[in-house]
This record gives sequence, C-alpha cells and structure tokens, in this order.
Amino acid sequence: MIHLIFILNIFFAHGDNISKIAQANNAKKNAEKAFIEKDYSKAIKNYHILLDSLAYSDENAQLNLAHAYFLTEDTANSFKIYKNIISNSSNKNTKSIAQQQMGNILAKQTKFEESLQHYKLAIKENPQNLGARYDYELVKKMLEQQKQNQDKNQENKDQKDNQENKEEEKQDNKDQEKEGIGISRGF
Repeated sequence: MIHLIFILNIFFAHGDNISKIAQANNAKKNAEKAFIEKDYSKAIKNYHILLDSLAYSDENAQLNLAHAYFLTEDTANSFKIYKNIISNSSNKNTKSIAQQQMGNILAKQTKFEESLQHYKLAIKENPQNLGARYDYELVKKMLEQQKQNQDKNQENKDQKDNQENKEEEKQDNKDQEKEGIGISRGF
C-alpha cells in the first residue's frame, strides 16, 4: 500500500511534465507528418506549438520550421529562423545548412554577392556540404553572367550615346552650313 501511495505521489507530482512530454511528442509527430505530406502550413502550426507553446528545444524542429516557411515562400520568417539557428546552435552541420539556405534566399532575390558569403560560411562550417559547394559555384556563374550583361548593356548604351552625338553633330553642321549659306546670300 505504501508503494502504491508513493507511485501515485510521484505520478501526481510529475503528471504535468508527463502530460507536457506527451503533448510535445504529439506536436512533433504531427509537424513531421505534415512536412512529409507537404502540408507546410500545418507543419508550421505544429512546429510553433512544439517550439513556442510547449517550449520544446529542438534544433531539427527549428530547422524544419524554417524550411517550411521557405517552402511557402515566406522568406522573411525563414531567414529570421535560419539566422537564429546560426546564432544559437553549436552543431556545425545545422549551422551549415542554415547558412546555405540563407544563401539560397538571397540568390532568389538576385543578391548574388551576399548569397556567396553565406555559401562560403556554410562550407566553412561543414566542408562536406556538397550542396553548398554546388550552390556557390552556380551563383558565382550567375554573378559573372550578370556582370557581363551589365557590361554589354553599358557598352550598348555608350555606343547608342556616341551614335546620337554623331548624328547631333551632323545635324548641327548641316544647320550651320544652311545658316552660313543664308548669311552669304544676304551680301
């Protein structure tokens, strides 16, 4: 009987913790299932329950929350969460993934130079992150292409301006000749 009272006492004393653990496990399971099923809005909701309401600390859940925001094209929230992960994580692989994703967000916004910096940091955190290496090379080529296009556009603009200036000079010369002819006839 004393054992039963002792067990019941422990259960009631820790019942809230057991309930909280069960809720956290349920929220995590629901979030992961929604993510796999590509129901990112539902995944976001469940990850927020897990991380915010239940104060569950899990870097993978944070990373998946950021990914879910990214996949719903909510880059502001995903960027903020990736940045938070980088600031608070001690796991180099997790930090590398977050840096790579920040690079991807910036690349989509055609902020190529900034994205390259994040890819470099991702590779520095985890030299085995082949995705970050690939993304780095791809964005580097895109930046080079962008610069070439800008140079070509500037050359075309310069050529057009030169052509317009030459045409204006020809027109000015014709106008001066007409004026000169007109003046000489007046004498």
